[in-house]
Amino acid sequence: MKLKQYKSRVLILLVITLLFAMNTTNMVAVSVSNDDGGKALPADSYVNHDFIAILGNEDFFQQASLENWDGSGTSEDPIIISGYRIQMARHLLRVVNTDLHFVFENNYLDGVDGTWCGLYLANATNGVIRNTIVVNSAISFHMINIHNCTMVDNILYDNYNEGVVLELVCTGNTIANNHIYNNHKSGILLDFGNENNIVANNTIHDNGGSGVEFWPDSAEYSAKDNIVSNNTISHQSLGISLQGYRNLIANNAIINSYHTGVLCGGSDNIISDNVIFNGRRDGVRLYSYAARNLITHNSIHNNTQFGVRISSSCDNNTISANDLIGNNVTQQTWDDGEGNIFTQNYICSWNAPDDNSDGIVDNAYPIAGESENFDAEPSATPNCELPSWYTYVAVSGTSNAESGAEFDVFLIQASVAVFLIGILLVLAIMRVRSLR
Repeated sequence: MKLKQYKSRVLILLVITLLFAMNTTNMVAVSVSNDDGGKALPADSYVNHDFIAILGNEDFFQQASLENWDGSGTSEDPIIISGYRIQMARHLLRVVNTDLHFVFENNYLDGVDGTWCGLYLANATNGVIRNTIVVNSAISFHMINIHNCTMVDNILYDNYNEGVVLELVCTGNTIANNHIYNNHKSGILLDFGNENNIVANNTIHDNGGSGVEFWPDSAEYSAKDNIVSNNTISHQSLGISLQGYRNLIANNAIINSYHTGVLCGGSDNIISDNVIFNGRRDGVRLYSYAARNLITHNSIHNNTQFGVRISSSCDNNTISANDLIGNNVTQQTWDDGEGNIFTQNYICSWNAPDDNSDGIVDNAYPIAGESENFDAEPSATPNCELPSWYTYVAVSGTSNAESGAEFDVFLIQASVAVFLIGILLVLAIMRVRSLR
């Protein structure tokens, strides 16, 4: 009986040790607010209303008169549609072929069974949608060929596809300060015809696809000149899936991605000043002929695979002044492409020697991969300021850059775990033999 009890105790100790070893490689203290961006009305403040379908300016004026909606449709005096609860299985607000200025605010849309969209705009301009809740729709906001529209302070959740879709040619629109979560597909999707749109200050999490997704581009027609900035994106398959050209991805917090933080298959984009960490694969990955992209001043920490990975067929990209810390493989970077430039990146385990104190490590950092590339001037100190909600425990001491060895946090923790397991196994065997 004593022998069986002891064996059970040894087994429990071994399991606990293994769990400790697996989890210490990504120990990061994170506290991110998912505060609702919207300012929705109390549930009992809405007035029940039938669906609204508007076709053209004349129809808009007629319905405004019948419904007693305030406003004349100008920029100074937009038509106001406010305070409704619309709950049924069809497009709940449908506005097509109008250039009147209007505001749709403080409404609650429930699509019931996910077969129709909450709000559908096509060939429309000058609309503002704010402080509105959308649930149980096919797509919360489905926009086709819209221009100069604003979607702000809305709450979009539990919809059957995306939170927001901008389809075909959409220009000059703003998607800001929304809370988008628990939708079955991506949080925000921008089609290949999107230009000069702004996606900013949104909280996006726990959707089924990407946080922000650019649809694949074509040689003739691509999403370009869009800005995605200051968003908090967490618990997505991909934080940002980027296609197209000349887009700016800046100052976003991309956390706990189930795949990759930023996946880029386009060209001439800028990915800068983002915090990307705790992803299950790479922090940033370039693929599919990605070229001439600039990846700079990003804090890329504690991703399971590489901080930056470049696939074959990707060329002439620049990776500069990023911080690559604790990404849990033996190398922080990987390059299978051609003509890519790595310069002045801070590598957590490659920060010495710097004998002349010029801030540059005296030895080039070797990049893993078929390109046999180097960071010729790795930084001896971090380039970026860590955010207040991120805690990183630095490796004690400095690495031996001269020997070409990379002493990563992962290897240190793994070695300690194996050592402890070995001791426990030896003690267990000795104890079992003594009880026989």
